[in-house]
Amino acid sequence: MRDRFVGFAFAAAELLVETDEVGTIHFATGAFRRWFAMSAEELIGRSLASLLSPADQATAALCFSLAAIRGRVAPVSVHLANAEATPMALAGLCRPDAPHAICFTLGRLPAGNGPESELLSSEWLAEAMQTQIAEGTISALGLIEIAGLSSLPVGIDGERHRQMQVQISSTLARAAGPDSRTQRLAEGRYGMLLGGGIEVDDVVGRLQEFLKAIPEAAHAQVRGSGIALTTDGGLTKQQASAAMRYALGRFAEGGIDAVQRAGFADGLIGFMNQANARARSARAAISKGRFKLRFQPIVSLATEAIHHYEALLRPIPTDQNPGSDTQEFVSFIEAVGLAEELDLAVMSQVLEIMRSAPWASVAINVSGVSAQSASFREKAVPMIRDAVARHNLRPLIELTETAEINNLKEAATTVAELRAAGAEMCLDDFGTGAASYRYLRDFRVDFVKIDGSFVRRAETDARAHGMIISIVELANFVGAKVIAEMIETTEQAKLMREAGIDFGQGWLFGKPGHLPGTAP
Repeated sequence: MRDRFVGFAFAAAELLVETDEVGTIHFATGAFRRWFAMSAEELIGRSLASLLSPADQATAALCFSLAAIRGRVAPVSVHLANAEATPMALAGLCRPDAPHAICFTLGRLPAGNGPESELLSSEWLAEAMQTQIAEGTISALGLIEIAGLSSLPVGIDGERHRQMQVQISSTLARAAGPDSRTQRLAEGRYGMLLGGGIEVDDVVGRLQEFLKAIPEAAHAQVRGSGIALTTDGGLTKQQASAAMRYALGRFAEGGIDAVQRAGFADGLIGFMNQANARARSARAAISKGRFKLRFQPIVSLATEAIHHYEALLRPIPTDQNPGSDTQEFVSFIEAVGLAEELDLAVMSQVLEIMRSAPWASVAINVSGVSAQSASFREKAVPMIRDAVARHNLRPLIELTETAEINNLKEAATTVAELRAAGAEMCLDDFGTGAASYRYLRDFRVDFVKIDGSFVRRAETDARAHGMIISIVELANFVGAKVIAEMIETTEQAKLMREAGIDFGQGWLFGKPGHLPGTAP
């Protein structure tokens, strides 16, 4: 049987690997010396994902999910983890004689068919960080910021620019050591998980030397900062993980200066100490309902009729919590352990508003932190059951990925009980992290919402469009409808409709406002 697969694969491929269901390679053959300067035998025991560029980790995760559910993976565009970032087509097929073995082929793409941009997401690094904090295998989070890349001349654009980004990632990975994890988070911003005594300053020096050798980047300036991981002072691993995720989010949006303003100049303990006063203010605001709710319509892409609304939190600034950015506020709430209180307060207020408009179905966001909490479930399920049974309301719960779900059993119980109480369930921001696919496997949901980053890039990026097609196929197979968010143009709506997506959300269909039929 294997000989037949090899023969089939090399009719149109240069590399073949056979993996188990989690991606570990146990057979490889093909031109590996050509692309990686190593033999096929040297790959045994490594992961398939290690052959792909960091930007293609999302694609790899999707491939394993598709293979497990469909038994095959249609060709998708990826790049190899070599110096040239060679574009390849990756396809997979489960062996019929060994269902847990998957044969993946990698073949050259025709010229001009490669993707034009990378998937950028702090979630990939955050998920690895969560695991390594639990295992105690990292000592610090390293943050690397490069100033000057965005002002490079036009000649560095396109393929040359993309190759340089891959080379920067490779340089950082080599400088950080074999046990590190490096991820590009935004233009010129990279996060790293450091262990084994590696110092951020050493990494900065190596990268600065590399950039000086590139004429277009010779004047770029590299800056680094490290956040030591220590649970001294009573900080639990869960608190440390939440705080580090918050630091990643601040860095991706505002760089090292934003991280220091958030209180991380003195490490995790410094952040927690500075955050205590803000957390007390936030808890008081939550208990008194000091936040606004805005409602955005989600429409049928076929008819543009409103299907339901999403309730969106809008924090009210205070002296202790001066910011009004919702994502920053929610990330902070999760970092200091107040997610459950916030989610219950929002759920209570949304359900109360819905009683004034019982005709409207409304989606309520619930954090992954809350979903794995038995105490949250004990309070939330009766609230939903009462709203459905006594008031004939139609709530929908959106499970957000702002925090990783470690206890899948507890979360699955929460999802099942909320559905049994009468709420439909939706996975939010699907596709931005590897956890999305685990959730779709373990939770029974009614909707999947594709992250807006794919929608924005789908018109010009073949890979983003291909990911959308694959997500639709995967969701439909498990019986879930698909929602695309951040649709702003008629062209985007048409593209999403043609991709088989059921519902759309975005400014094209309506900005967040008050729920029709209720008081503003």
